[in-house]
Amino acid sequence: MPRLDEKVATLAVRCQPLAAGILKEAIRIPADYVDKPVDEGGDPLCGLSNHEGPRMGYLKRMVVEVGAVRRPEDVGFDDYGNLVWVVQDEADGIPSRDKRVIYLESIIDNR
Repeated sequence: MPRLDEKVATLAVRCQPLAAGILKEAIRIPADYVDKPVDEGGDPLCGLSNHEGPRMGYLKRMVVEVGAVRRPEDVGFDDYGNLVWVVQDEADGIPSRDKRVIYLESIIDNR
């Protein structure tokens, strides 16, 4: 069985075009909402910090759409508005309390 780092590297190469496409769309989203008048679909209240609400909604939809979670309810937002999701092997025999938690954070509201 390949080592975990080898598996991650292989998946990173395979998923790079998908990730690039998702990120390209995500950075396009703010202009759609900030620059449009309300009667054309703009939303002046869609976020507090550079209007990240629609971008976050898009990223959440993509996590589900590409199958990065088993169930749509496995992805959501925490109390601070961070996008969070659960990826785990429920059949691995390891109790949830003993599993490792990896938390990645990034800023998405910059233009």
